[in-house]
Amino acid sequence: MKRRQRGATMIEIMAVLAIGALLLAGLVGWLTWRASEQRNELAAEHGAAVLDAAKTYMRANFQNLYNQAAGGPVTVPASSLYLGQGVQQFNAYSQVPELRVVRDGTGLDGMVFYRGGQQISKGNLISIANNMGFVGGYVAADDPANAVGMMQQWKRPVAAYGGSPGTGVVAVAVFADMAAQGGAYLHRNATPGKPELNRMSTGIDMDGNNISGAGTVAGNRIEAGGVEISEGGMATAALSIGKASFGALPYAYETIQVAPGMNFRVASGTQELMSFGGRDVNFWGDVKSSMSVRAQGVMVNDAYASGSFHATGSGGVYWDQWGGGWYMGDPWWIRATNDKNIYTGGEVQAGVVRSNGQLIANGRATFNEYVQLNGGAAVGAGCSPNGLIGRDGSGKILSCTDGVWRGGGFSTFVVEGAPSSCFGPTTSSFAYCPDGSTLISGGSMWLSTCRLHNEQYRFTTMDRPVGNAWEARIEESSAKAYAICAR
Repeated sequence: MKRRQRGATMIEIMAVLAIGALLLAGLVGWLTWRASEQRNELAAEHGAAVLDAAKTYMRANFQNLYNQAAGGPVTVPASSLYLGQGVQQFNAYSQVPELRVVRDGTGLDGMVFYRGGQQISKGNLISIANNMGFVGGYVAADDPANAVGMMQQWKRPVAAYGGSPGTGVVAVAVFADMAAQGGAYLHRNATPGKPELNRMSTGIDMDGNNISGAGTVAGNRIEAGGVEISEGGMATAALSIGKASFGALPYAYETIQVAPGMNFRVASGTQELMSFGGRDVNFWGDVKSSMSVRAQGVMVNDAYASGSFHATGSGGVYWDQWGGGWYMGDPWWIRATNDKNIYTGGEVQAGVVRSNGQLIANGRATFNEYVQLNGGAAVGAGCSPNGLIGRDGSGKILSCTDGVWRGGGFSTFVVEGAPSSCFGPTTSSFAYCPDGSTLISGGSMWLSTCRLHNEQYRFTTMDRPVGNAWEARIEESSAKAYAICAR
């Protein structure tokens, strides 16, 4: 009996050892599998991180990528992707990802291929793809021409993305994720044929942050800081543009309206330029226009015209203070309002100066040509006052003398000069017309020679007018001058 017990115990020990060996082998296998699975899960998580970085990069650079892809697939290295800070650029198998982008109609198609590192078995590739989900894939040695998705959910030829990345590598279908989630994001860039990717379907709360660098901002209504823009107009608490916020108007859409009791003002910096209040308009500075400025009445301190000053009516220019001015009542004459006098210290020039009454000169009257007297008179007729000048029917000058018209004309007389002297050099003889008379002509007479024994005639050397006198001079002779004078 004791032997049996010893034998059974031995068998039991051996059985226990066998079971333990089996359990240990299973545990080692499980640990090996679990280590491999953890490595695959880590590779899958790296692929998910690269997927997010690739999507972000494609959205941020859509237009540039779209333009570049016109020439074929575009390859973006891992260093250019938007991986988070501290994230390694290689996965658990030391494979490095790269993004390949091609055109897909009006959009983009992307695939991430891992390259280099350790070649992964197909079983581990399937595990990595399953852990990543629908976007996970691989390029296996038994099908090097295609990238295959999780559980064969998708397949894409690697040639469409620029050629083979090698076999035993992980692939991530960026195109699949973007196709499923494209409408979940507001894209920064335009996507041809997909305007909905740049369109909001709900309100945006900026939480007090700014919007800068906008071009055209279009909408049905804008409210900001008490300013409302809607229905083609703008309104504030005191000002309305294109809207009748402060009372009905027939043309509100083309009106700037201010609140009752307020003034509308225009300023440049701190310099006020113009204000509207009630029915008054005030300007601070010049008012310039290349066209006409029309008003029922214009009151200014000074008016300047760079060109001409035009009056469209017959009113002309009028000075209220003195009741005078200028106007035209017909096409021929400029008239003084209320028959006011015209005064200047300078000259008045005209083709014809006509007086319907008297022409009075306080100084001298000078005529650079002739004087035409149209006032006719008869010799012997009465006249007044003395000093009037007229003419008779033949044109002879008449003067009013002692209240009677008398004929004009003058009398002549001869003035004899003193003989020239023979003492010393021969001198001249002068005959002077007296004051109040005028020299008309003159002559000379030889008297004698200055040599006693040679009384022959000498030729005249001087016989001429000098001022209001006549001069006579004969060499070596005594001569006498005669002046014919008139008064």
